[in-house]
Amino acid sequence: MRLIYIMGYGRSGSTLLDIVLGDNRHIVTTGALDNYHEWVKKNLKCACGKDIRECVFWGKVYKDTKFLEKDIKLVQRMDSLLSFFIFKSSQNVKKYCKLNKALFNSISTSFGKNIIVDSSKTARDSIYRPVMLSKFCNFDLKPIFLVRDPRGVVWSAMKKHGSPERQKKDIRLVRFLRALIAWNLTNFMTIFIDKVFLKECLFIRYEDFCKDPINTLHRIRNFTDIDVDNVVNKIIQNNPIDIGHNIGGNRLRFSKSIDSIQIDESWRNDMPKFYCRIVEVISYPLIKYFQN
Repeated sequence: MRLIYIMGYGRSGSTLLDIVLGDNRHIVTTGALDNYHEWVKKNLKCACGKDIRECVFWGKVYKDTKFLEKDIKLVQRMDSLLSFFIFKSSQNVKKYCKLNKALFNSISTSFGKNIIVDSSKTARDSIYRPVMLSKFCNFDLKPIFLVRDPRGVVWSAMKKHGSPERQKKDIRLVRFLRALIAWNLTNFMTIFIDKVFLKECLFIRYEDFCKDPINTLHRIRNFTDIDVDNVVNKIIQNNPIDIGHNIGGNRLRFSKSIDSIQIDESWRNDMPKFYCRIVEVISYPLIKYFQN
């Protein structure tokens, strides 16, 4: 079994990349699996439209892994770098690996594929997850570091989404500051995790992926040694990309298919210049780093 792990901050195109990779006869894409048990507990919707427990695929995974629910809190703690060092013990590491191996094995068996994409990213609560899976659980893990222009990420956070109640609670300035700080901290920590622990990852810019998806897929093929020709052919022939059974990600996963890969750079015209300048100044070191 092989894992492709998408690292980076949210709102950076991980759901889109996840879906594109998933339209492959060898790959199953899932969404952010660090939240899997929370989704199951709440019985949220699969991309197929059914509740997770009623989905023909995830229902089986749920039954296979239900016995591990008592250790869920442990797993969530171990995915965080700080909590890992607090709760680290050989027994806890064994429990962590046992749960994740059971989950990934069940997914592989249920979907009949041996390559799984986990787009848990590397935010605050999942920053250490790729290290745990590769170095402690010994998964064959191929990390992809996905980065989007911080102005696009911050503008995405500033736009109003969700219920009216949530929109009232979130002040626009608060969303701006939260996304700006989180983008910088998450990407800085992801660089640190890669340089110190993983020592290999494929760096992909969201903008490059959207503008030239075929070249990006070829780079992924070369890095992972996975055949992506059927997805490439679909894009060349302008055929829609099918959406499978993702249970994590943004609203895009509830579309029946993706007709074409479109870049979202609405920030260039819609984001106030004042906010743009603040993002550029604070994020300047990382912007320059990612340009090199």
